[in-house]
Amino acid sequence: MLGDLPVGFIYRDCQGSAFMPHATEWLDTIDEAQAENIFTREQLLRYFPYYLLVNSTFAVTAALGAAGLDSEANLMARVRTLLAEVRDQVTHKTCLNYVLESPYWNVKGNFFCYLNDHNENTIVDPSVIYFDFANPLQAQEV
Repeated sequence: MLGDLPVGFIYRDCQGSAFMPHATEWLDTIDEAQAENIFTREQLLRYFPYYLLVNSTFAVTAALGAAGLDSEANLMARVRTLLAEVRDQVTHKTCLNYVLESPYWNVKGNFFCYLNDHNENTIVDPSVIYFDFANPLQAQEV
């Protein structure tokens, strides 16, 4: 915390962890070469924006905005700026390019899942609970 604002976070999802194929060498060095959850590019682009950004990061920015600590627009611009800075520092940019540049993300609609009595763990085609979500970072150009 710095001046009552968070300066970083550690992300842990109750659903577990997932890795991209290019993490194989790193997984081997930490004796996790048998990791079961290796995402495809399509899975990465579907799940990462929803779980890490919509479900977690945007919940924090909304709470900070609602508490009057800053405007939501300023907070979202800060998120965009920080993600752009991270993109400049990493080798694999696919996901960050997507979250920063795509006009829409395909995200899970928990509310609609509930309304339609879908159990996301048992439905045959989980894609039916996902929808196109206008990328809120698009309006936050730096």
